[in-house]
Amino acid sequence: MITLFRGSNIKDIIIEMQIFVKYLLRFFFNHRKRVIYIIRYGLEDGRRKTEDGRPKTEDRKDKRQKSQDKSAMTVKHRAQGSGRRSQSAEHSLGIKVKAELLLSFYFCLLSFPILAYIYPSNHQTCRPMKRLNLILNLILSLSLSLSLSLSAQKLPTGNPVDFKVKTCLHSVSYMGIWRGQATLTVDEFLLKAKELGFDGVMLAAKKPHLSLIDYDDDARVKLRARIKELGLELVCIAGYTDFTAGVDKAGIPMTEIQAIYVGYERPDLPYDKQYAMVVDGLLMAGKIAAKYGVTLIIQNHHDIALHHDAMKWLLDEVNLPNVKAAFDCWSPTLEGLSKEEIKKAIYTMKPYLVHTTTADYKELPRFKYEHLQTNYVPQVSQMRAVPLGEGFLDYKTFIDTLKEIGYQGYIAYEMCEVLEGGGSIENLDKSAKKFLEYVKQFK
Repeated sequence: MITLFRGSNIKDIIIEMQIFVKYLLRFFFNHRKRVIYIIRYGLEDGRRKTEDGRPKTEDRKDKRQKSQDKSAMTVKHRAQGSGRRSQSAEHSLGIKVKAELLLSFYFCLLSFPILAYIYPSNHQTCRPMKRLNLILNLILSLSLSLSLSLSAQKLPTGNPVDFKVKTCLHSVSYMGIWRGQATLTVDEFLLKAKELGFDGVMLAAKKPHLSLIDYDDDARVKLRARIKELGLELVCIAGYTDFTAGVDKAGIPMTEIQAIYVGYERPDLPYDKQYAMVVDGLLMAGKIAAKYGVTLIIQNHHDIALHHDAMKWLLDEVNLPNVKAAFDCWSPTLEGLSKEEIKKAIYTMKPYLVHTTTADYKELPRFKYEHLQTNYVPQVSQMRAVPLGEGFLDYKTFIDTLKEIGYQGYIAYEMCEVLEGGGSIENLDKSAKKFLEYVKQFK
């Protein structure tokens, strides 16, 4: 759910323009009656047309006469001491104000490269507000407050020479979500990412990190400035939603409430009904996000459209230019795909692939004792996190294939499961450093 890519040298200008827009809008609302009057009536002179409908042109004589009339009117006003603006001056002000407002809104709505990273979870940060998606609200509002560059999200080029290792640290790695894991504030996490040597960060859009409840306009402006000060890129904002939540509760507009990610499959309900909710939700969220230049990316993590072929079909069906894919190695590995099949899957996702998140695991077998048979019944294995390159996931093949297709996105790292060695700051840092060391081989 939301990536900024390292880009243009004019990003400072854009940041200042956004601050300017904020205060311009405050001025507009404080003086809205006068501004609206000027915008409404200040351009009438420029709308005059000839009888055949074409704009009226003026010769030199007309312009000279108008200039004389304007001067006379100005002198008259001064003589009267009225203090009122002349009509022509008010028209001029109207043109200026309208131009400034349009320019400001244009800069507000530029295609800022925020990538809405759709991340899986059933847990909601806030109680849902009817017909309002809080996470999408956060993403879109942050798209105006946290934009740091103008470079667009780039798809794979097909040329390995264009591949570049760009590292990103997910804030879930220091969020206290699993037993014993240390918790850092957002600012402490940003400092940590900078200290470790990451290029960018991925912020979790829920407590205790980037929650909509805690980040108003001023807080987002300060966060944007802090990210810039540290020389980091905001690569992703991770939203935690579930499109199919409440599918069994008729009449509740869950798609509108949830809008963004694909859902978990609910038992005893038709699969295609749930799939349709996902399509509707992505269409809704994608069109809203497009108004703000935001790109939504779907991660292969939930039940619905998990397999790469189904995911490609889903994206083809949604068919929006700002809805892309975040394809990770973890899911296809657990699906049982071979090395060659995973490589083929990356090529399948190539038309949409703009982001990937890495994490490595060891599989711990589980069994249940059946005393009547005096035997053990195999259970679903338990996964435990280990540093990248020390588990069973084949990241050598995965990242080599990303390089083959000329992948342009970031390679993110997360520690979102119980980690070997525990959750102390020292152990988390040690694992993060091993990730940075591991990816150096692909540079």
